[in-house]
Amino acid sequence: MGFLSAWDATQRVDVSDLVDSPEGTWWIDVKKCLTHGEADEVMRKLMASTMTLGDPTSKGSLPVKTSLSVDAVVDNQAMLVAKSIVGWNLTDDFDDILPIEPFSALENSLALLPSPVYDRVAGVVVAANTEKSEETASFSSDGGRSDSDGQHYTPNDLEVLV
Repeated sequence: MGFLSAWDATQRVDVSDLVDSPEGTWWIDVKKCLTHGEADEVMRKLMASTMTLGDPTSKGSLPVKTSLSVDAVVDNQAMLVAKSIVGWNLTDDFDDILPIEPFSALENSLALLPSPVYDRVAGVVVAANTEKSEETASFSSDGGRSDSDGQHYTPNDLEVLV
């Protein structure tokens, strides 16, 4: 087994309990982790929608304006979820499996899912594609951090990177 094959795995997200069905009745299979190329495509679309360059005819450096809208973040998460789904057995009102091919059909199918179902699969996908290092996890919400002895301290101005 090669290195990349260790990452080529799926995870089954069971959503049966959300409709009071026996465990394993309704499921969504997602990639455990997107490839860098897939994740890069998602990020590029997000950045393209949030960054604008200033007037290219002006002298000097180009001003860069960034604006991260709620819509852009939601669209980014939706694409991350869509790129991660590899299969499911979810059906429509007529008991036909909701299509996942082509990609546009998958996006339409995702829009039909009840929010709790979408939220569960999105939570799994986002967690699987977000690396939490010990260093990042040790920072608290107030900007402070625990030292090696577990004691909390808040950094002074010289310790804060801008």
